[in-house]
Amino acid sequence: MMDGLTFDNNNNNIIKCRVCGSLSTSTMMTIRFKSLIGSTFIRHTIFRYAKELNNNNNNNNNNNKDLNLHVDGQSGSLSGKDIINLSWLEMISVFAMPWNFIKHYLPDKYQVLVKRRMAVFSRYCAHRNATLSTLQHLLEWSPEYDPQDQYDSIHHRLIYNVASKGHRDILEFLRVVTFQSVMEIVAKNGHLHILEWFHYYKIKNNYYSYQSYTGNPIDNAKSLKIVQFLHKNGFRGTAAAIDNACLRGDLDIVKFLFENRTEGCTQQAIINACRIGNFEMIKFILSNIWKEKCPSTAVDAVIGTNCSLEVLMYLDQVCTIVGLGDASSYHGRLDIIQYYYQHYPQDILWTQVDDLVGFAAMDGHLDILQFICEKFPESIFKPNTMDIAVGKGKLEIVKFLHFNRSEGCTTMAMDNAALNNDLETVEFLHKHRTEGSTCLALSTPSNKLIPRVEIEKEMTKMRIDYDKAHHYYEIVELINQYYGPFD
Repeated sequence: MMDGLTFDNNNNNIIKCRVCGSLSTSTMMTIRFKSLIGSTFIRHTIFRYAKELNNNNNNNNNNNKDLNLHVDGQSGSLSGKDIINLSWLEMISVFAMPWNFIKHYLPDKYQVLVKRRMAVFSRYCAHRNATLSTLQHLLEWSPEYDPQDQYDSIHHRLIYNVASKGHRDILEFLRVVTFQSVMEIVAKNGHLHILEWFHYYKIKNNYYSYQSYTGNPIDNAKSLKIVQFLHKNGFRGTAAAIDNACLRGDLDIVKFLFENRTEGCTQQAIINACRIGNFEMIKFILSNIWKEKCPSTAVDAVIGTNCSLEVLMYLDQVCTIVGLGDASSYHGRLDIIQYYYQHYPQDILWTQVDDLVGFAAMDGHLDILQFICEKFPESIFKPNTMDIAVGKGKLEIVKFLHFNRSEGCTTMAMDNAALNNDLETVEFLHKHRTEGSTCLALSTPSNKLIPRVEIEKEMTKMRIDYDKAHHYYEIVELINQYYGPFD
């Protein structure tokens, strides 16, 4: 029995109460919750405990480095009390708290510098959580705010910032009518409703004419509807419009501009289309707009997207060593290497096969390495190719180079194997190669390889736990056998 409540041990679903009699659990829980939460003391205790849990959680998250609150570039975990105590009215400018919160903690306006109030209002207007109603209440508190005072630096980017957040109602309220290039900012951010309002407002008030407006908002317009609106209303654009649309992969905008405007595009359009690997875009540009040869840099770009061989066949243009490097290294595309060798066997590209070998060795593409060695048996590879393969842990590449090539390796090969604690590669090099190694293999404090003599002496200067030294006995023994013990 507790505070007038009796629990029936035979039936936990029934709770007996002196006042209520026998009630079902669900009904009783509803009554109990209402009565408990109605108690000021209990409610205060619950919320205080919740705050303590939150503080404990923050203390466990790496000394408050992992913060949960992210507001327009500001991050933190703050309670309402913390926000109230922030300086410079940051509860408004940084956290954009609602008016029902702000109104309780606003100081006398004369305690705050006029310039500070103006800056706070401008920052609030450009906050993603800003609302017109809160702004209107703030202006009742401090009506001196003048967003059209362009001589004050705090307003210089106000129109851009407000427009970029999509606050059309705030724009209409402020009636900010300056900065011609705002059209470009709004178009780029994709706020058609603001673009329409701003355009018609300025036309109505004769703030600009088509002839005097020098911006190019079409160049970075974010959507087809915005492009159509700007085109319909006579706004200018340049060849950069199609170039930029290609980079965004927006084929609809590209087609509209091609069919309705005359600016055309630059070589960058096909490069951008290739950069994102959009085959439909590539075909449209080359078939309709760009009539010149596809540049090699565009081919390099599309190879970097790990495109299909069909795209390269369509482009029908040789790449550079950069493109082949991507094919042989990052993507392991033997088919691309074979395609270019078959179609451009005499190209200057193949004078740089040693670079391709290095790329293939680095990422372990044995099939590409074998192909190059077969087609260019007289080529001399760089002597550090095997070193690179060892450093990347590509033992199959190391074995192939050893048994099929004569360039060999350097002492860095054994050093790399030792530094990587790669016992299998150390054994292979010890058995088959004669270049040796340097003291780097044993003296580098950051590696995992500790000489036997140092282990036995328990040298702490090597920064390794003695109880883990047994992991390295075998590889240390191999190294000491290879170029003599250091005892």
